[in-house]
Amino acid sequence: MKGFSTLLLSLSFSAIHVTTPSIKAFLALVPASILLVGSVVLFLREKTFACFLQLIGAACLIVVVLAHVFEAFRLFPSMHWGETHSVGHYLDFWSAVLGLSVFPTGYLLHSLTKSGAEREPVYGFGLGPNKSKAKSAAMNMAHGFAIVVAVARALKCPTEECSKMIGPLVANEETTELVTVKLQNNLDLSVVQRSFDIVIVCQ
Repeated sequence: MKGFSTLLLSLSFSAIHVTTPSIKAFLALVPASILLVGSVVLFLREKTFACFLQLIGAACLIVVVLAHVFEAFRLFPSMHWGETHSVGHYLDFWSAVLGLSVFPTGYLLHSLTKSGAEREPVYGFGLGPNKSKAKSAAMNMAHGFAIVVAVARALKCPTEECSKMIGPLVANEETTELVTVKLQNNLDLSVVQRSFDIVIVCQ
């Protein structure tokens, strides 16, 4: 009877080990899918190079999340998900690198072509040895993008309306964590969205 109880306890722990990453992977799939759908809609509506870059970057992030879904459910085991120097590992890693590079570039190019000071979110991506440091890096990137967008919008202000500009300000920033996944040991990926107001001060 004692051995049977030990076996049940072992099976329970095994079930928890399998279920927890599965839930995390599916939770990460939701915001990543929203990001991809939004990128598709934007590209079909505007058909610009910047929107195309956003679409490619969002697709790469979906690949990253799907890699962790496949790993959690042990799908396509020949890819050896999560194992160092495997095909699955390189697909996961380079998709993350490409997504982190291409999506922000496309989003920034798209933001710089707009005018006005309306509230609009920017996105940030970060890598770190743990979740908190990855999120911190993502927030710093998003804040940097917000400043660049604010400066670009300020430069487009008509001189007759603002003859002497003191400087644009980024105010009322709000951060939303979209995706945080563990790519490998000591390497986490975080994606955040940061909404902000652009305040243009004129004298």
